Amino acid sequence: MKTRILSIALLCAGCVQHPQLPNYRFRLPAGTEINIAYNKSPSLHEHSRVNEDILYADKELISYLAEAEEAFSLTDEFRTRDGLHAFSAIVRMSSAADNPEGRCGAGYEDHILLIGINGKTATLVDHILLQSCLSDISLVSDGGDHPKNAVNLLPAPYIAEFKSTAPPDFHIVPHKVKISDSNRIVIE
Repeated sequence: MKTRILSIALLCAGCVQHPQLPNYRFRLPAGTEINIAYNKSPSLHEHSRVNEDILYADKELISYLAEAEEAFSLTDEFRTRDGLHAFSAIVRMSSAADNPEGRCGAGYEDHILLIGINGKTATLVDHILLQSCLSDISLVSDGGDHPKNAVNLLPAPYIAEFKSTAPPDFHIVPHKVKISDSNRIVIE
């Protein structure tokens, strides 16, 4: 299988410049790689005329990736019901980066992102909270609470499954994740 590589350049007019956004390589389960890079240099716009693999991300996608300590793909690229090419990813952010001494200073907020690819543009189509130290929502699995271990892929019409627990009773509840007809992430 030939690997397709897409680079998503995080550039937009009027965006807040983030001090240091690392490059993210989303390796999709079928072998496709989608590279997301941040470059403040306008010369990347000229470079994109030569390199067909560069996509431009919208402001919302930039803001999620700028705060992420880790980001990885969840699904392969697929078509939504309205024909949009998309893939889902998980981003992990610090719960209280501004207050490391707080209740969740060492905790995380994990989000599922639905990223759409339309021509030369990558957009954040939808996002949903998966795990949260601040909201007392925890993933449960034999491999711990890291989403790489606790979230499993499912065949269509679902994309993933996981178990979670939350107060007040802390029962373990199984969930399935799917993309709705209106391109929204739904946790059942």
